[in-house]
Amino acid sequence: MPQLSGDPVHSRLFGVASRSAMARTRPRLPLQSFVIAATALIGAVTLSAQSSVDSAVSLVQTAKRYRQLEQAIAASQGIDTGSIRVYRWQAPLEPMYHWYVRRFSAKRDIALDSAALQAEVHALEPGQRTQVLYHLVFHSFDDQCVDSTSTAPAATCKSWKRGKDKRRALNGRLPDQPDSWLSLATFTWFTRTEKGDLIRWQADLADAGLSKSWQQWTPLTQLTLEKQVLKPSTP
Repeated sequence: MPQLSGDPVHSRLFGVASRSAMARTRPRLPLQSFVIAATALIGAVTLSAQSSVDSAVSLVQTAKRYRQLEQAIAASQGIDTGSIRVYRWQAPLEPMYHWYVRRFSAKRDIALDSAALQAEVHALEPGQRTQVLYHLVFHSFDDQCVDSTSTAPAATCKSWKRGKDKRRALNGRLPDQPDSWLSLATFTWFTRTEKGDLIRWQADLADAGLSKSWQQWTPLTQLTLEKQVLKPSTP
């Protein structure tokens, strides 16, 4: 089991170069250039076994917290706002995702109900965490009807968001694979606190830079961190 630091750093999880440097980035620079820029400002990184959502992960220096988004998500899911944090910063998603995967040796597409993971969770001791798992979602390019009556058949739809417009907007951003741009990376892990609480953590890294009309894209990443206490310790 990976042993966790008792003093998590809350400053530089997804490091990037300055905002002005990212804005000047040319569309076709190799992905490695983005990764170098992303890791240049990254310090020590930990995943915390503590119960505080504020100290669970470290953050890029330029991250800005969005409390209104936290309240909206908490209300939609029926959870306490103290269990969720939302941050945004100006940078493309791919460097952040790659850094996270490498730093924590995250494993892709392992089911949360798999026997191996369940055994690892059951064996957790206070101050330990499980391996980090992740799942990816890529942008699709199907046309989307945006009429007020979303159930109207395609033949009668008057207003559309076009997949070709989305592809054109994303074309200035270098994908990992041709014509395959990352939309969301979801990371999940479990910890047991020193008091014995079993906690499920989920960190969603999302591409927040695509306009609602799909006409424009700017480098903008959103981190949504959610904590769920599965088994509180016995008093």
